[in-house]
Amino acid sequence: MATSKFQDQYNDPNPPKEKGKRQTTKILGLTFLAVAVVLGSTFASRINITGGTPVEFGQGLVVTAACSGSDFITVTPIATYDTPTSHYFLSDVTFSHIPDSCIGKDLSLTTYTDTTTLELDTGVTSARVIYAGASTSLIYTGECGTTAFAGTITGAGDTAGYGTFNLRLDGAKPRSEDVQKMTLISSDPGCVNPGGPKDGTEAQPGDSAYQILQDYPGSPDGIYWIQNANINGGNKFKIYADMTRNGGGWTLIVANANSIWSDAETLGVNQTNPPTNPSSIGPGPGGLIDTGTKYSILSWADYIKRSASGFQYRIEAGTFGHTGGVWTANQNYSFISTNTNNSDIHLDVRFDSWTAGGGSLGNRMPFYYPGSGNLGTLSTSDSPDSYWWGALITARSWTWNAAGIEAVPMINMDVQIICAGLPTETGVCTGAATRVWYWVR
Repeated sequence: MATSKFQDQYNDPNPPKEKGKRQTTKILGLTFLAVAVVLGSTFASRINITGGTPVEFGQGLVVTAACSGSDFITVTPIATYDTPTSHYFLSDVTFSHIPDSCIGKDLSLTTYTDTTTLELDTGVTSARVIYAGASTSLIYTGECGTTAFAGTITGAGDTAGYGTFNLRLDGAKPRSEDVQKMTLISSDPGCVNPGGPKDGTEAQPGDSAYQILQDYPGSPDGIYWIQNANINGGNKFKIYADMTRNGGGWTLIVANANSIWSDAETLGVNQTNPPTNPSSIGPGPGGLIDTGTKYSILSWADYIKRSASGFQYRIEAGTFGHTGGVWTANQNYSFISTNTNNSDIHLDVRFDSWTAGGGSLGNRMPFYYPGSGNLGTLSTSDSPDSYWWGALITARSWTWNAAGIEAVPMINMDVQIICAGLPTETGVCTGAATRVWYWVR
């Protein structure tokens, strides 16, 4: 069967037969949550939604869904004309403009006649997609369990905080003339989430601190278990999660307490042994001294961020909530990129009053710089000559030679902001920050 699309126009539901040709038309672009959508028999040119005013075929509707807040999702069914049977069938449903607030939710699609459900697969009336942004790939039947659905997810992507994917029905398809209503339900994972509740316990590891907090609001700061087939050999492992500051849901990916790092350690060190009290160097229980004053899961961070783009990262030094900020990355940047110009970022929250550039944080996402000698191996600086400035990790100790005072490289030139009332020398105060934390969500 051949395919031809006609978008945003009315199509005769009973076109003349044409051997070997299949015609495709978008039914309706709309958004809904457990909303009955009256399509009308044979996809007539005027369509009602829950008894509302009819709209012309192809214009589309938008209705706010629960997981999208005041935003909206667009759902576009696509009908395919089958020449041998002389009928249109529902063959695809495209989901777009899905806000990242829906990541970790389940999107369940059901179609109906006027009174009964229709099969979307043999003996199956509901297609349940596990929405994971650009990583969306899982689809199951019914409201619970992991029974496979005869369908395919294609075109999954996420740009600037909004995602899209297409659901292709590979099994039984309802005839368009039978489809009079559709529902889309967005729901929290739980029974409907394969593999259990994903509450971050060892028995039910989560995907990230962000996912755990979305599904279990009020979760406290501390150690949680997560699991991903792409990292740690697919085995579950522990992370430290900040569930309370800057909206919560932050996974710690780097903690550095004035350590000398190798390139390999920058990518990963003490990966399955996170500090339980990362705000403390130690020697108290769980402080950074228990991890040799260094901890990194940097090479795993790309599998922990909530979406390919539109994810956030946070940097802070000295004490939590100081000398750094929260940024949103607007492109699909990698945490282990060696590109020194990943600069399509937005500073959402500034900690203190530092100025970007020069001897401070640069206007770019931290980049990995192996083989740097005693310069920064993870830095945000402007030029190779100054990778030391703006460094989160370096291959030498943080010593300000002129004063013999230890200080975080990225704030040596702006450290005055945390030195109010303290003795200073050459712009650097005694007691300057000796810790850096790097987070993702």
